[in-house]
Amino acid sequence: MWNSAAPVYEGDELVYRGAIADMKSLDGKIGLEVEVHNAANGHSIGYATGKFYSE
Repeated sequence: MWNSAAPVYEGDELVYRGAIADMKSLDGKIGLEVEVHNAANGHSIGYATGKFYSE
């Protein structure tokens, strides 16, 4: 199994908005790319400032 993840930023933001995760089996039968969002229910993130807020 091979996998990697790369953060996703917009411009000069301090906090990443999410990550792209790539996975592939050694035999090549399974290949998947998934975007994982940096978010949590009940909270918001100031990506540019790095501040977190409860809603």
